[in-house]
Amino acid sequence: MLLCGCFAQHLCDDAATGACQGGQPHIVAWLQQAHGYVPSSTAVMAAAKAGHVNLLEQLLPEAMARCSEELRLGVQQQLLCAIAHGCPAEVLAEHYNQLMQGCKEQQQQVAAAAAPPQAAAAVVPQGAVAAPPLPPQAAAAAQAGMFGQQQGAAGDDSGLRQLLGTLLAAAAGSPTLCWAAKLDFLRSSWGAATLLRLLREERNRRSIVQAASTQHDYTDRLQHLVAAGMPLGQEAAGAAVARGRADAFVWLWDEGGLEQRLDDELLQGMLLKTWEGRLAVLKLLRQRGFVFSVGDVDREMSRSSSLPEWWEDSRRWLMDVVVNQGGAQLDRTSAAAGASAAAAAAQAAESWSSAFSALRPWSGR
Repeated sequence: MLLCGCFAQHLCDDAATGACQGGQPHIVAWLQQAHGYVPSSTAVMAAAKAGHVNLLEQLLPEAMARCSEELRLGVQQQLLCAIAHGCPAEVLAEHYNQLMQGCKEQQQQVAAAAAPPQAAAAVVPQGAVAAPPLPPQAAAAAQAGMFGQQQGAAGDDSGLRQLLGTLLAAAAGSPTLCWAAKLDFLRSSWGAATLLRLLREERNRRSIVQAASTQHDYTDRLQHLVAAGMPLGQEAAGAAVARGRADAFVWLWDEGGLEQRLDDELLQGMLLKTWEGRLAVLKLLRQRGFVFSVGDVDREMSRSSSLPEWWEDSRRWLMDVVVNQGGAQLDRTSAAAGASAAAAAAQAAESWSSAFSALRPWSGR
């Protein structure tokens, strides 16, 4: 039975998107033959992000033809980032110039439409003759120059900078073995100065390290990014703890100067993370001489009782450590405020009481 109408197309889109994500070209072919399905950008992006290059190449022309002019810029940007994330480096290089040039042209059209008449005339000179397309290597060099000059241009380049930052994060967090080649390709396309400027923006660094930390070789990715000029900040350590990357934490401690920046605020931010592998980082902190307090136990126990089993393991480990230390350690925030010994004992007793009260609901698990 042939489905028809917008609702049917929506159902086909959902099915095709799942098929593209799972690498099932025969399902997409059946939807096209049996139900007249026309590929959508959503399905193509799912194929790209999952690294199914054959599906990407097969569906891309029809999907872009179906895409309206109003949505084309967003689709090109998202597709480029999906390719950077899931596809091999050579596929990114193959599609980069065309998609990036399309993004640039769309942004120029938006700028021209929003500009006053005189400014619009300056953006699109009357009678101008379009230049012939550049070969790939020359196009990459021209784009590098464009990005280097864009910062000083009269127009707003925030959208372009945001796209470049998102591309960096997509490549840095790519699950493919050629993630480093993707980062190197972006650097050669934009120029070292532009890459350095992007890596120094805090918002970009945060998204880049969060993406890179999703992969088990987070340390290697950090080292590659630092070699490209990315400064190390607390966000790199926070991402290491959030994902339980103890090896990255060691490297940041030994090579990145983390020990000098590990204040109580950063530590508490780390302890609040709820990712598996945190116990390894807590043990590493102790090995490096960090002294946990009853206040840490209290904060651990006050968390929700619906947390997974591995979180319970870290709770029990932390309680055992503090008990074996004597159990009356003053919370660091009060110690910094100069609390007396009597106040320390009173606060320790109160914290233990609070911790055991929180322990009761899940003590029988």
